[in-house]
Amino acid sequence: MHHPNESDLALYAGNDLSRFARLRVDWHLRTCGKCQQEVTEFSSQRAETLRNAPEPEVNWDRLAAEMKANIRLGLEAGNVSLCRRCIGDTPPGRGPRWQPL
Repeated sequence: MHHPNESDLALYAGNDLSRFARLRVDWHLRTCGKCQQEVTEFSSQRAETLRNAPEPEVNWDRLAAEMKANIRLGLEAGNVSLCRRCIGDTPPGRGPRWQPL
C-alpha cells in the first residue's frame, strides 16, 4: 500500500490541498487507519497552535487600503510601460512617435 507523504497528510488536515490531491488522500484514508491517526494528530496540533497563538493587532481597513493602493500603482505602472512601448518617449511639445511593437 502506498501511503501519502507526511506533508500531504498535514495539508489535508489543514484543508490546504488541491481538489485532486485531497480526493487522492481521501480515497487512501478510507482504508488506512495509520494515516487516519496521523491526520487526526495533525488536526489536533493545528487546533492547539491556533488556540495558543497570540492574536496579532492588525488594522484590517488600513491593510486593505494599502493593498488596493499597491494594486492600482502596479496597474498604472504596467499601463505606462505599455503606452511607452506604443508611442515611445515623447519630448514635451512634440506629438507622439508611433513605433511598431
